[in-house]
Amino acid sequence: MTKQIILILVFVATYATMSAQEGAAVANTPFEYPVAPDTCSTFDSRCNYVVARFWDKYDISRPITSESDFERAFRDWVSLFTMANRTVVMSSIRDFMFKASSNSANVEKIGTVAERALYGRDAEFWSDEVYVEFAKMIVENSRLSRATRDYYKKQIERINRTQEGGEFTFDFTDTEGHKQQMNDVKGKLIVLIFTDSSVDSSIDRVRLSTSPLANSLIESGELVVVNIEVCKGDREWRHAAEGYPSQWINGASETVAQLYDLRDLPVCFLLDESHKILQKNIPTDDLLKAFN
Repeated sequence: MTKQIILILVFVATYATMSAQEGAAVANTPFEYPVAPDTCSTFDSRCNYVVARFWDKYDISRPITSESDFERAFRDWVSLFTMANRTVVMSSIRDFMFKASSNSANVEKIGTVAERALYGRDAEFWSDEVYVEFAKMIVENSRLSRATRDYYKKQIERINRTQEGGEFTFDFTDTEGHKQQMNDVKGKLIVLIFTDSSVDSSIDRVRLSTSPLANSLIESGELVVVNIEVCKGDREWRHAAEGYPSQWINGASETVAQLYDLRDLPVCFLLDESHKILQKNIPTDDLLKAFN
């Protein structure tokens, strides 16, 4: 939030009253960022202008000489996306990627930076739509290696498969070592939580399992909680799972992360009785507030 406020001040207020050269010096930017003219009289129009013309002073078709400066500028750019019009954002991405398309090395670097800035743990913000737009243009670039294109193609498939309205269908190993199918889980409302062996996953399991209302809904048959640990369902896991909440369906799957977008564990999904996704990437805090 602080960074967004700073960017607003830099791009909107400062540049509206200073020369472009002075503004760039004050902001200490990797290159000269665009200046919103006086004709852009509204906040929205100023943000749209800066997003659309952000890279005007940077030739992305030439080799990227400083990857750190480039990533810094890229993160500044995407930080403004939430304040700009969707059409402007998507158009600016396509224009940027088109200009870079002749330089394969640059396109690969853009993909790496976009993944960090829009998809990974340290992302400016998570936006499947925005990240997929970058990934699609990488997949469509025939200059890149098949391995690179396949990497982003699989990411797109996982992201698309995990959208609201999508359906979870996968196999898992239960605590008895038996193979089960998600399709066989019955419940009016299903909380599907994917975890791993981390401390965060352990804490989330404890917090959710000790919610009085959640347990009441489970007992009444209104709610089913399915905990899937992303790992092998081997003897070691089954031994550890003996301490997991007995009122839940507990399982393990090593391959589920290859099918669905589970980029940051633990992660919760809310499903209807047909296993369609009602809500995705729900923080445990929000889930507990909803129960309460």
